[in-house]
Amino acid sequence: MTVSKKAPFILLLTGIIFFIFGYWLIDSLENENEFLPVFGKLIGVGSIILVLISIKF
Repeated sequence: MTVSKKAPFILLLTGIIFFIFGYWLIDSLENENEFLPVFGKLIGVGSIILVLISIKF
């Protein structure tokens, strides 16, 4: 199973995008809704995991 050289870079890029998007959700919706900030934090944590996976490969 061969992984292309671009795969870690794509994972890193998507991880950064989801990280920024997750924290934007936390900032904009923290006082309006209880569920969406939790969702944003989950996206942030998931993006950190994606970045760690991309660094590992």
